[in-house]
Amino acid sequence: MGARGEAGFQSVDGLVARLLKNKKGVQDGGRVGRLRAAWPTVVGRAIADHTVPGYLSHAVLTLFVDEAAWLTELNYQRPVLVERINQWAGGGWLQDVRLVQRTLPPAETPDLRPAPPTVDAATRDRARTAAATIADHELRDLIARTLAAAGRV
Repeated sequence: MGARGEAGFQSVDGLVARLLKNKKGVQDGGRVGRLRAAWPTVVGRAIADHTVPGYLSHAVLTLFVDEAAWLTELNYQRPVLVERINQWAGGGWLQDVRLVQRTLPPAETPDLRPAPPTVDAATRDRARTAAATIADHELRDLIARTLAAAGRV
């Protein structure tokens, strides 16, 4: 089958062939993803708070920077950044860093809420029995779950 079908869509075998041909791009994308995850460890918290690795093209990593002052400072530190990243990657993966000023996405914050308590079946049944006289089913379920979680039955 040809690379393009009649409607202009590419066939599956054509897509697979292109992906296999561009195996290095897929590997580099995976490496950039791993670099993002390890970023604070690779460059330190201060730099990581103001930067995000973007994408890799021809051994040049585009690095997004949130402020002009940091962009200027990191421009002087480009050789050090390349060295740190290559050290982390285990080889001469990177030749240069391209700095681009851009608003960064908000940092992910961990969910600090405690996990709900584990309630055994007997406690859950006692809580349902205690709340059984409540007419509103949503309120009844809420009170039963609260009693069971608090161990008040």
